[in-house]
Amino acid sequence: MSAFPHQYHIKHDQKSITFLVPKFHLPAYVAKCQSNFSFNFIKGVGCMDSEAPERGWADINPIATSTHGMGPGSRHDTLDDHFNDWNWKKICAMGLIFRRKYNFALIEVQERVDDLINFEASLAADELVEWRRDIEAWEADRSQPNPFEGRAMMTMTQAAVRLALSMAEAAEIEHGNNMSLHDDISPSVLISSGLELEDQQRRLGFDAKAIGQHATDVQKGKILQRMNALRRHIDTWARVQVLYMPSVSRLQSPDDIATEMKAHNISLFLPSSLPHNELGIQDSLRVEWCKARARAHRWEEEVQLLWEEMCRIVAFLDWQAGWWDMQGPRRAFNSLQAGEGALAYAQRQANLRRQMVIHIKSVWAANPSWQEAPLLAVHLRSELPMPNSHSPDIVHVLLGPLENLSTVEETLVRDKAAESIAKIAEVLSTPQIEEFYIPLLKRLSQGEWFTSRTSSAALYPPVYNKVLWSIQEDLWKGFTALGADDTPMVRRAAAKWLGPFVKNLSKQHVLSGGLPIYRRLQSDDQDFVRLLTVEDLIVIAKQLTPPEVKEQLLKQIRRSIADKSWRLAEVVGTELVREELIGQYVQLLKDNEAEVCTAAAGQIPGFSKLLEKEVILARIVPCVRDLSHDASQPHMQAALANHISGLALLLGREATIEHLLPLFLHL
Repeated sequence: MSAFPHQYHIKHDQKSITFLVPKFHLPAYVAKCQSNFSFNFIKGVGCMDSEAPERGWADINPIATSTHGMGPGSRHDTLDDHFNDWNWKKICAMGLIFRRKYNFALIEVQERVDDLINFEASLAADELVEWRRDIEAWEADRSQPNPFEGRAMMTMTQAAVRLALSMAEAAEIEHGNNMSLHDDISPSVLISSGLELEDQQRRLGFDAKAIGQHATDVQKGKILQRMNALRRHIDTWARVQVLYMPSVSRLQSPDDIATEMKAHNISLFLPSSLPHNELGIQDSLRVEWCKARARAHRWEEEVQLLWEEMCRIVAFLDWQAGWWDMQGPRRAFNSLQAGEGALAYAQRQANLRRQMVIHIKSVWAANPSWQEAPLLAVHLRSELPMPNSHSPDIVHVLLGPLENLSTVEETLVRDKAAESIAKIAEVLSTPQIEEFYIPLLKRLSQGEWFTSRTSSAALYPPVYNKVLWSIQEDLWKGFTALGADDTPMVRRAAAKWLGPFVKNLSKQHVLSGGLPIYRRLQSDDQDFVRLLTVEDLIVIAKQLTPPEVKEQLLKQIRRSIADKSWRLAEVVGTELVREELIGQYVQLLKDNEAEVCTAAAGQIPGFSKLLEKEVILARIVPCVRDLSHDASQPHMQAALANHISGLALLLGREATIEHLLPLFLHL
């Protein structure tokens, strides 16, 4: 560790390190290590096995035949290529992998919790309280006695038992206390012989089962010889056993042995097979309860960890898409073509990540619970008391921790923190907002890092109508500064929250304050900023009359013509649609790019609802006819076939038969 840079050193005074053994390797260790270093017994690890470094070898081992003859440089490059390919495949498959894991974990956690509840129903309440106290103490301080280890008796090997018996017998003889009831067989010899017979029974039973139903005569003969010999030995041993253990005669007499069908099924009634004492039973129950509790808790933790990982996958891909958005214009090139190529490559990578997010969310859509933090199971909630509510008088104390979370790099964490702050604002009084909320908002808005400024954009709308007009002016100035920030991510946040902010403004303030910042964002040089202004335009247009929309927003509407243009048309009115947007929309349907045509075709029913029947027949239907006959664009034709049926309700029966039916038959 000393060879690493200082910033990578572990601060042992601030970290708690727990050393464990990966699950696949753990069985090779002694029992003491298995109970002390098992992932299954450690709080917070879920069902992690820590064997991930081993799994990659299955994919990388086959390339050894190619790399063994390479030089060091070529070998490293080849390995890097394969490792990168392995990592990329894992990223692409994360949607399916985590869906499978999450579904399995939900089933397992319910089964394990049910098992634990049923187990505890058969135990005494006072015992559970004591056992729970012991295991919680060990989880907090592992120097305490390990509850997963038996305490009533120590596990001993057969050789250790023989040695202990021989030593006890030698001590009795030395002190003149010879308790032997047989001239040749002492108690220790009897028990040792019984252990050997028990071992022979196990071996014979295993071998008899192994030969199966189609054994040869030789195999059957050898098994029968061993059975006969073992039966005679057991008969002789059982007659001596009655001398030392008379109570066995009430369980089974030596004459009963002759009625046994198989020698390896004869009960020997050794002391170890007789009922244990109460202390041993309770200790075994305690250990089993600890293990059942551990299984339930690990699966509960696994559900929560999987949910957190799923959220982080989406957050990471969102962040990486934004990162790629900023890479295109960062480098200057001598030629225009090279600059456009770099920008196109960066945009392609960003779009790829966003498409992955859409795909992953669609894969996980069957599990609606992944979108909300999983609740603890019923049993675990009974152990961990949860707060019921917060008093409005003291709820502001939560603003400090949430302010810290609003500045972290993880997008999901920042968004959740800002959402929580906005909810707190709903219950704060005006004096509390002025004393606690407004200073927090100013600190975030003026923060050195863009992360805090990004989070602050969501915090302006909730309190605008709850403060005095003088503070409202300060809030608007602060939000305006976010819209003109040097960092694209901050401007993107301002564009996202401009619409909710404008809803709180009067028409006068919309015209004097809302429109200037909207126009600045709508002409931003970043595509992902301009895209969000479409929703802002809809909100602003709803607060203006159609003549005001035409006067104030016509230029911006023309710029915003895209796949969402029909939504704008619903707001600005049919007259403006016929006059200004119909020509732009027809141009989209005739665009040379297949993706543009496909997107425009998907909006045909919604846009056509705002047009008169004659306009649809004169302007829209001809475009549909041309697109339906363009065999070079199958994806566009598929989109067209899915959406033009919506025109039938608008055109009526006769026009549909005359104009649309031939197109349906052609498609």
